Amino acid sequence: MGTLLQPTSSSTEGYLLIWDGWGGDSFPDRVLRTSHVVVPNREYYLCRVSLQDFVSGAIEDSWQTETGHTMPHPAFIWPSDQSWCITSDVDPHWAGIGAEKALIDPLLTEPRLDIVRVEPNQKVPFYH
Repeated sequence: MGTLLQPTSSSTEGYLLIWDGWGGDSFPDRVLRTSHVVVPNREYYLCRVSLQDFVSGAIEDSWQTETGHTMPHPAFIWPSDQSWCITSDVDPHWAGIGAEKALIDPLLTEPRLDIVRVEPNQKVPFYH
């Protein structure tokens, strides 16, 4: 995600959607008071964060200190300028990144990532 942060033109403020199904004691009180976003078959807490703090692990550390639980992986992550979005279901077998080609191309050369380019009208893989 650090690769995506570099060209983002706005501040490093961003948003996370975290599935609410992990159980109330898994969430800090401040998260439990945030807005809910509802999509078919899922509900999420909407969290505004510093993406730099998220990437550095500071938010995850604070979460664990406050709750005693590991922070669940966000299902959606995006900057306030909406220049890209990463999404992954709570039952993950793939994640998607939507962005301009200029933001995706550097990710394709990242050796730690297994990336497959998918065209907008192409079906993504699902469990069978």
